[in-house]
Amino acid sequence: MRHRYGITEAEADRMHAEQGGLCAICREGEAEHVDHCHETGRVRGLLCFNCNNGLGHFRDDLRVMDLAVLYLLGQVPWPEGDLEPCSAPRREPAPTRSYHLTGRYRITAADADRMLDRQKGWCVVCWMRPAEHVDHDHDTGGVRHALCLPCNSGLGQFRDSARVVEAAIHYLREAWGETTDEEEIARLAAAEDEAWRGLLEAVS
Repeated sequence: MRHRYGITEAEADRMHAEQGGLCAICREGEAEHVDHCHETGRVRGLLCFNCNNGLGHFRDDLRVMDLAVLYLLGQVPWPEGDLEPCSAPRREPAPTRSYHLTGRYRITAADADRMLDRQKGWCVVCWMRPAEHVDHDHDTGGVRHALCLPCNSGLGQFRDSARVVEAAIHYLREAWGETTDEEEIARLAAAEDEAWRGLLEAVS
């Protein structure tokens, strides 16, 4: 514990007691995994298996997690202007692709291809990586869009819950000591605008 996270077992036990034995993000799962900042090494809290993995899939990226919340609420912020197609080569379809798509998602391979073409091959959550996985609502079974592996897995780990992703965003901001006063909100909005500009320049 000390070698990997820089805390003692007693400190971890104290943290566990302070959290009431529950995950610091979802407040539902058992707090059994030490979460730390991979840049600074600082321990942030104790998380359940799912929330710990969810942060890992999203790489603690608040911008992408904000977009994931919008996505789960049914809002896909499409980039403005003409989006260049993703240049990453599509994988050779598996021989069982049609069977898998029809059996699991009730769509045809042609439906999936049309969806990918509409997205220009990009994941509609992060708009940074190629879309490789069909994403669906686990309650209704309805297909939503195609996503990259990290975004698809991250949503799954956070139980497709906008509330849990929002709790994860709050957890990270609190751990980093970020405030949400008007000046901070303006700074975050400007940083997000700059990130979007950089993305659009990179893909155009």
